[in-house]
Amino acid sequence: MSVDPGAVAKRVTALAAGVEPLSRLVVLSRAIASEHVSQRMLRVASRELTRLLDAEACLVSQLEDGLLREVADYAQADGQVARGLSYYLADYPTTASVLESRVPCSISADDPGADAAELFVLREMEMQSVLLVPIVADGRVWGLVEVYDSRPRAFPSGERHLAELAAAQIGGLLAAFEHEERAQRIYRETLASLSNALEAKDAVTSQHTEEVVRLAVAVAAELELDLDNVRNVELGAVLHDIGK
Repeated sequence: MSVDPGAVAKRVTALAAGVEPLSRLVVLSRAIASEHVSQRMLRVASRELTRLLDAEACLVSQLEDGLLREVADYAQADGQVARGLSYYLADYPTTASVLESRVPCSISADDPGADAAELFVLREMEMQSVLLVPIVADGRVWGLVEVYDSRPRAFPSGERHLAELAAAQIGGLLAAFEHEERAQRIYRETLASLSNALEAKDAVTSQHTEEVVRLAVAVAAELELDLDNVRNVELGAVLHDIGK
């Protein structure tokens, strides 16, 4: 049976074209997963999303009481995005619909039926199209990703699916960061309560405990213990005189 080299070449090219976006998604996943601070993770995510979709700029905004506040951004060229913007969701019906439905939507400047408010933003940013993707963290709508391009484009279903997968990973990491922050808040409040209780009972013992905590944490740091173990040492130092 003869093999058509041309047909094989076309199939290989098609397979490569399908794999390449997934490779970019893997790069994004690794890049954001390596960040241990939420703000830094969001900045990296905006950069990698721009590259993932071969676009020109990306904004990430957080939703708080009906207000979308821009918290991270990336642009291929200086001056392509306005940083630190906040706007009321009620003024942008399409964006509100995306967050309510949790379904991405693209807007193009050449679409006469597009939301006038969204078209105004495109003109102000000197862009021709935008893809709006909701971010869901821990079951709630956390915010919005906006991917901009100066070319008219519809962001077909394949690109939207990639953006959704990326946004899902971002949401998962945000939820993890928030859980960690809550745990740390409870930890600090527990230490403060124990310290206050000890001080109220015995000021001398309280001063001694503070010194033990300082020295114990310093030793833990010198031993290059990881953060969780340093916290365990700190808590043990606080507790060592409880009961006196």
